[in-house]
Amino acid sequence: MKPFALLLALIALTLLAASAQTSVPDASRIVAIGAGIAETIYALKAEARLVGVDTSSNYPEAATSLPQVGYRKSIAVEGVLALRPTLVIATDDSGPPLALEQIRAAGVTVLILKDEPSVAGAKQKILGIAKALALDSRGSDLTRGIDRDLATARVYYTRITTRPKVMFLYSSTQGALTVSGTGTAADAMIRLAGGVNAVTGYSGYKPINAESVAAANPDVIALLDRGLTAVGGLEGLLSSPGIAATKAGKAGRVVAFDGTYLLGFSPRVGKAVLDLMFALHPELKRP
Repeated sequence: MKPFALLLALIALTLLAASAQTSVPDASRIVAIGAGIAETIYALKAEARLVGVDTSSNYPEAATSLPQVGYRKSIAVEGVLALRPTLVIATDDSGPPLALEQIRAAGVTVLILKDEPSVAGAKQKILGIAKALALDSRGSDLTRGIDRDLATARVYYTRITTRPKVMFLYSSTQGALTVSGTGTAADAMIRLAGGVNAVTGYSGYKPINAESVAAANPDVIALLDRGLTAVGGLEGLLSSPGIAATKAGKAGRVVAFDGTYLLGFSPRVGKAVLDLMFALHPELKRP
C-alpha cells in the first residue's frame, strides 16, 4: 500500500474508533453525509436540525433544497464548516477520511456509522442516528416499521414459485457493463426479494464484457432508473452488447428503481424488498 493510501486508511480507522466513543453534546445543526442518513433524520421528524447534505441526498425531495457539501466521497471541508454545524453524521464509506478529520479538528463532532448492506445494518444505523439526536423512541418505531414490512414480505415469500436469476447492472460506459457481484447492497436486495444473483464470481461492482453477460444468462435485468435513462431507455438497454442474447433480453424482463430507495437500506428497506419481490415474481399478486 502506498504511503498516502496507508495514511488515509489509518485516519479512517481512527475516525471509526473515535465514533464508537463519541458523545454528542449538541445536535442542533447537522450536516448529513449519505442519502440514508438524511432520509432517516427526516423520518425521525428532526429535519429542522439539518443545515446541509451531500449531493446523494435526494429523498425526501425537500432534502434537495438544502445546502450541499459535495458528493459523499469527496466532501468539501470549507463547505461543511461554512454551515456552522455542531454535528456531522457520515457513513464509513464517506470521505475522504482526511476531510472528515479536518472537520473534527475544527471542533465539530463527527459521528461515523457503519454502512452495512443488510437489514440488521439498516436498523443499527437508524438507532445510531436516533441516539445521537436523543430520539431513541422514534428510532425504535422506525425499526419496528421495517419489521412489519418484512413480516409481510415473508408471507409473500412463501408463495413464490420461481427463483429468477437476476443481474444487477450498475452502469454502462464505453460498451462495458458494470455489474454487481456478491457482497453489495444489490446482491442483498436480490436475495431478500427471493431472487438469485446471476453473477457470483467476484465481490463488489466490476465491469464485465458482453460474453460474460451472455454466459450469466439472467432471467431479469435490474438497474437504477437513472441508469436506464443513461443507456437510452429499454430499447437502448436491450441493444447493449450481450444483453440481447440473455433470457432477460429476449423476454424484455427489465426492472428499474430509484437508487436511494432500492440500495439505501434506509427506513424504507422493507417496502423496497416488497416492491422488488413483486417485480421479480409475476406469480405474486399485489393486495
